[in-house]
Amino acid sequence: CAVRCRNTCPPQETRSPRQGHVRARFTRIKGRKKRPTLPLKQTPHFSELRAAPASTHLLVLHLVQASIAAPNVSLPEIALRVERMTLAKRLWRGIAADGTEFGFELDAPLKHGDTFFQSATARYTVHQHPESVIEVALDVAPSAAAGIGWAIGNLHLELQSEPTRLLAPDEPAVRQLLDRLKISFTPTTAIFRPGRFSRGQQPTHDLGTSHRH
Repeated sequence: CAVRCRNTCPPQETRSPRQGHVRARFTRIKGRKKRPTLPLKQTPHFSELRAAPASTHLLVLHLVQASIAAPNVSLPEIALRVERMTLAKRLWRGIAADGTEFGFELDAPLKHGDTFFQSATARYTVHQHPESVIEVALDVAPSAAAGIGWAIGNLHLELQSEPTRLLAPDEPAVRQLLDRLKISFTPTTAIFRPGRFSRGQQPTHDLGTSHRH
């Protein structure tokens, strides 16, 4: 009888530890609560996205690649003001006084006063911000003025020459140098254009910011 029961009773199902783990994990996942979702009516329709208010307009970025060689000076002037270090770059962006935005991809940097864009009603010019500089009056002998310029340039500092004065950045190194040479100077503000040399009635030479000697 014992043999007959062993042969006729259905075999017991055996579960491996892996199957039990999978079933338990499936039960936990199945019992999780779903995250709340927004009702469909709160999702904006594509037609609503296309319908823009009447006051909305696209911003236009004007691309500038060079200054205008012969601008119409009779047109009203609109300034775009910029720092000297930005003006020395060839890739930059700026916004004019009337809110017009420009992108610059230049072959050569612009200079203070250049007209870079012109429309039928106005012309746009770049204006460099004034900055703190040291002024040295050129009421000395030409050899002394040359020595001052050499001393400043020997420190690899920038210099600008005008018919009646020398301009250098207002930095501690410049002040210490002039004090050591016993040269009087005056702190002031000006549009500093390093590498620009003007000598009386002679043509102005604009050498830029290079430190080549």
